[in-house]
Amino acid sequence: MTAPGNALAVIEVSSLARGYVILDTLVKRARVSVLWHRELSPGKSVIVFGGEEEATLEAHRAGLAASTTTLLDDLLLPQAHPLLWDALAGRFAPRPGDAAGIVEVATVASTLLAADAALKTTPVGLARLRLAAGIGGRGLFVLAGPLDEIQAAAAAARDVVKPERLVGCEVVTHPHAEVWGFYCDETPPLGR
Repeated sequence: MTAPGNALAVIEVSSLARGYVILDTLVKRARVSVLWHRELSPGKSVIVFGGEEEATLEAHRAGLAASTTTLLDDLLLPQAHPLLWDALAGRFAPRPGDAAGIVEVATVASTLLAADAALKTTPVGLARLRLAAGIGGRGLFVLAGPLDEIQAAAAAARDVVKPERLVGCEVVTHPHAEVWGFYCDETPPLGR
């Protein structure tokens, strides 16, 4: 996936029907690309979209207004980290190192917020990103790199997420060679 612009946004709502209204509203409001729209159990709708900063901001505002009382979480990243775009397309280039950071978050929006913060803190690599489908609507990402950078990146991810949305944040030092394969995933988080 080529980034449709520099901005990335997510809207998550507790209504499948309302998700379609929001989807229609935001694309009518501004020129953005819808990267992903999924219906998830139990009755949750997630829309990931992006484009140029002003268009994405305008579409995000319109989507939030249309969400009424169904809003669960949202995200607007005016300058999303380039590795985040690569990961959304299923391109991962883990950085060599002696540690892994594993972060699990309750919503897609908060997962992408945490991953963006971690990547902007230190030059760590992103080894895996999973979003929503098959994991109860949650998100998970794995960072790879030197221990001190992983600790700093994991702390940044933990600090930016609301405590009630953070499910887990772990650092593994010197992961066994057999385990690294489980940390990495080549399946694009937004599906094929």
